[in-house]
Amino acid sequence: MKKALFVLVATSLLGVGCANQNRGDSASMGVVNARCAITNSGPVNPAIEPAMYKGQKVGFCCAGCKAKWEALSEGEKAEHFAAACATN
Repeated sequence: MKKALFVLVATSLLGVGCANQNRGDSASMGVVNARCAITNSGPVNPAIEPAMYKGQKVGFCCAGCKAKWEALSEGEKAEHFAAACATN
């Protein structure tokens, strides 16, 4: 039940994206998250090409995390995206 609720909330966030657009360096990259979308701990690395997700650029701390993102299901991407946006 909790997972279903989380997925519902995460999915609803996709329509609005990340509300906080004041993120320092990540903002200059045009990404919606300040912290890695996979680890949710490391800062976004401007040397790593962002991924596009639902029309928005998502940043990562390293190439390995970008590869992990690309292997995620749509539901998993929604969860990671919501978590990364929540830490802005």
